[in-house]
Amino acid sequence: MVRLAFVFLLAMSVLVQSHNLSIKVLLLPDTIAVGTNVTVLHDGVELFTKKADKNGIASFEVPSGSYFVILKRGGYPTHVNLLNVEKDTEITLFLRNQISYGGIYGQIRGPQNFSNVSISVYSGQKLVKKFSSKADNTPNKDGYFFIQYLPEGEYRFVFDAPGFVSKEEEQQIFEGQFNELNVFLEKEKPAEEPKANATAPAKPTLVVSSDMQKYSKVTVTLSVGNAPLPGKQIIVKTPAGNLELTTSDKGQAFFNAAEAGTYVVSYEDINYTFFIQEDEKPSIAQPPAVQEQASSQPKAEAAEESQASIAIFGLAAGMIFIFMAITVVVLWQVLKKGKHKRHKR
Repeated sequence: MVRLAFVFLLAMSVLVQSHNLSIKVLLLPDTIAVGTNVTVLHDGVELFTKKADKNGIASFEVPSGSYFVILKRGGYPTHVNLLNVEKDTEITLFLRNQISYGGIYGQIRGPQNFSNVSISVYSGQKLVKKFSSKADNTPNKDGYFFIQYLPEGEYRFVFDAPGFVSKEEEQQIFEGQFNELNVFLEKEKPAEEPKANATAPAKPTLVVSSDMQKYSKVTVTLSVGNAPLPGKQIIVKTPAGNLELTTSDKGQAFFNAAEAGTYVVSYEDINYTFFIQEDEKPSIAQPPAVQEQASSQPKAEAAEESQASIAIFGLAAGMIFIFMAITVVVLWQVLKKGKHKRHKR
């Protein structure tokens, strides 16, 4: 079906512009190869097959373009030739009864321009030859290539073109044979650019509130923008083990920081870490005792001073009392003597 469609298109193009392709086949050195099968290939499709006439000639009407001409004759290896037809063309091709090498032929599809396309040939890890359109006209302007003179063996062919994905093909090459290899190169996918009007989905926000003290109540709030996220599982890694909490309708969950140490609150790939310190405790009750002793010492000294003041006051009062008593006795004696003298008179 493909061949018929192409032949139809070819026939239509012939009506517009066509060229006569005349191929004469000779056996070395100059024997006419009557009856040799001459096949013309284009775009991987076999267009024509004719036998060389009594003059060893097979003629075809073809439009401008690139063509493979395949020569087959009993007792001879298959011969492949790549021709570029731009006008009426007459060409003589020779058949050899022995070929000590092999190769590949075919067409590259995908790129529109083959000026920067290259074909690298590897035997194992060794680069045997690299062909390019600029240096070797391989491939040609239409993407056709014909690589020959390869010793028998296994080869790896790498096809490269700017903007296209590199293609690798492995082929087993035999002496006197040419493998047909047609390659389609795919374009490299451009990096996806963010859409201008697209907005990235909002990420959840995890908020943890606590006074960072032991036995304090810790509140976890999960939301997206201003909207709470209810029914979501929160994982809390505590010094005593892991807790699984579920957020309320308000997007909140609670737990008690009952142990000192590191706490990690997680939701999906969001983590929040905080640390609870141990309570500060006095190692020995000396400072209060010393302080109490220091504070009680002034009291004792004040009491002693008070007692001393009382004793001094008592002693002074006693001395005053004794002094007054002596004074009273002396005065009484003086008064008594004076009265006695008046009586004698």
